[in-house]
Amino acid sequence: MKKKVVGCILTAMMITGMFTGCGNSESQSGDGTNTGSGDQVVVDIFQNKNEISDALQAAIEQYESENPGVTIHLETVGGSDYASSLKAKMLGNDPVEIFTLGGPDDIASYKEYLEPLTGEEWVSHVTAGGCDNVTVDGQVYADRGGRLRTDLQ
Repeated sequence: MKKKVVGCILTAMMITGMFTGCGNSESQSGDGTNTGSGDQVVVDIFQNKNEISDALQAAIEQYESENPGVTIHLETVGGSDYASSLKAKMLGNDPVEIFTLGGPDDIASYKEYLEPLTGEEWVSHVTAGGCDNVTVDGQVYADRGGRLRTDLQ
């Protein structure tokens, strides 16, 4: 169990690093348009694992302390409310950048918000079977920042 939690934390941090490490100095609104001000990058994480929420929050606090230009908001919704809550967020004006996928069915439902990551080097370092639930037709998928905010590319 500890190995799974550590794996989830590392995966979340790698994905967060992908989004924040490549940002520029212009901020954007939720619809992906530049507002042209500030150096702050804000990343919203929406996930459904209550059992890792405290560990994720600790990792976020450490990351933010080492990266003062980054603010990460973590929202955890467990149980059967997650699917409907995620759908509402993604259809709203400010979709989340990082969210939990439940498996191949979620990939089909949220494909417009996902990016195939099979060619990324870090994918080869994931524990065997760790990408099974996010693999469809041989492609590993992950969220790509809601409507792909250009400051997070």
